[in-house]
Amino acid sequence: MKIHSEEYRKMFEKSINDDLEKLKQESKEYFSCDDILILLKLLSRYSRGEEGSNIINIANKLDLLMRDLKMLDEKNALNYIEEFIKNNWK
Repeated sequence: MKIHSEEYRKMFEKSINDDLEKLKQESKEYFSCDDILILLKLLSRYSRGEEGSNIINIANKLDLLMRDLKMLDEKNALNYIEEFIKNNWK
């Protein structure tokens, strides 16, 4: 859906900018600018309708795997997954 009214377009753009500023304020403690840009780049790789769900699904699965590894007393779950991906993701 395209926005044709210039006044409505400006209001919509301001709303988007406000949302982005809020995202920055809520996220900058946890994510750097580069982190957000990497996520944005990942989102751009997917076709419409899939983008958010693919990234969210992968993040959720990785989070669950890290929790499972911690339950197995794995000292560095992130490193374990990283090494697995480097050695097996071809």
